[in-house]
Parts: sequence; C-alpha cells; structure tokens
Amino acid sequence: MNTSFSSAPAAREPAPAEALARPADARILLLQLESILGRIGLLTVAVALAAMVLVAFLIAINVITENEGAIGWALLPFFTIAHAIALTIGLLLPGAVWAGLPPDRRAVFHAHPVDRSRHELLRIAAGVGLLLASIVVLDVIALLLHFRLLPPATPLPPLRSFVLGIVSPVIAYLLVSLGGLLTRSALGNLMRVGVYGLLGSMAVSILGQRYAWVASLAKWVQDTVVDGPWGLGSALLAGVRSSGVASPDSIFPRAVGFWLGVAILAVWRAAGRLPRNGRG
Repeated sequence: MNTSFSSAPAAREPAPAEALARPADARILLLQLESILGRIGLLTVAVALAAMVLVAFLIAINVITENEGAIGWALLPFFTIAHAIALTIGLLLPGAVWAGLPPDRRAVFHAHPVDRSRHELLRIAAGVGLLLASIVVLDVIALLLHFRLLPPATPLPPLRSFVLGIVSPVIAYLLVSLGGLLTRSALGNLMRVGVYGLLGSMAVSILGQRYAWVASLAKWVQDTVVDGPWGLGSALLAGVRSSGVASPDSIFPRAVGFWLGVAILAVWRAAGRLPRNGRG
C-alpha cells in the first residue's frame, strides 16, 4: 500500500475577473482628470479664451449701449460677465472631455476591471470638477474687481445668484456631454443644434408673418418651453439673469431644479448604453 503523499502544494484556480480588486472611484476619477487635462491643448485653450473675451465684450457693449455710450468701471456687471463666461465654459468643456474618445475608441476604459458606464460617469464627474473650479476662480476674480473698482456702497448679488451661477453651467455641461457619450463629437452636436435652431427660428419668423397660428405657436413655445417657469432657457440663463438687473419675475429656480434633474438622469441612463462599435 502506497502511503506516500506529494509535498507539492495544490495549484490555485485563477480568480474570476469579478473577484479582482476593483480600483476605488477616487482613483478612477483622478485618472480621468489627468486624461482630460492631458488632452487640453494650446488650441483648445486659445478657443476657450477667445470665446470668454467675446462674451465679456458683448456684455460690455450691451451695457454701454443701454447707458447711451457712458463708459466706466461702475457700469460693468462683473458677476454677470463671470457667470456668462462660466456658462460658455460649461457648453464648451465637453468637447475637451471627450476629445479623441468617440464611443468606438474607448478601449482604454477597459484597462481596469471597471464597468464602462462607471468609467464614463466618472469622466463626466471629473469634467464637473474642472467646471466648478473654473466657476470659483471666476467668482473670486469678480469679487476682487467688485471691491477694488466699485464704490464701497455697491451691494453684492444675493447668495442665490452664486448658487444659480454654479448650477446653470453644470446643466449646460451635462446636456452637451450627452453628445460626447453617444456620438463622435459633443461640440459638433452643439453646433448642429445651434445651426438648426437658427434656421428654425428664421423659418418660423417668415411663416409667422403669413400664418397667425404659426406665430401663436412660436410664442407659446418661447413663453413655455424656452423662457417659462420650467423652460430650458430659464435654467441656463438663471445664473446670468440673477447676477444682473433682471426682474425677479424672469428668474425661475424651479426650472434650474427641473433641468438639473433631467440632465443627471439622462447622463446616468446614457452612460455605457451604446455598444463599443456604436457610431454617432
């Protein structure tokens, strides 16, 4: 009878992929943030700065026109300019976040044992972090200019203005990010929406001169869907309007809450839904 036993240890079965240690969300978030910063080139920065300067210039020209050509630091709405620039960054930032990463070129997301949807959501969250940092910098600059250049008695905008000035750009960023999640170009889709909107408004204006029902429908859409208490325009422009001289009746915080919820839900549902070979 052979009673000898092998002294060699039994080989361990390889652990299934699900049992592998998954990196923490904070680690993936930092990796995505580094990736975004690495993709922001000089051209992107130049375009963003040009857009910011253009927004500030247009607002300044509008203020000078309203004051019949008067020029002075006391007339410049620093917080309106800051929040308008923040909204511009929110619209443009998804282009940098998803640059070079269309849906069918995200194999890099599978370098870690992490669901693709988790990768995409954390990449969007990293972009939100950059956006919030930009807003803080803009508000600090506006505060410094306010205290440095304006009379001491000049009041600051209400706290609600700073809150809306943060949330409105985030809504814009999340909605444009849907284009980055599902198609090849976030900014391309934003430009298409702008062009189609311009062409549509021109067509409605022409048709409205001939057909009364077209003019009535356009007014209803403008007052309800765009600028009403639940309108997307009200949500996007809430930060800009609340920091200027707009009437309180034109500021609808409920629109901000509604569209923020819609944007978060849409991004959450869209993340990871498109096949890897999807085409936009």
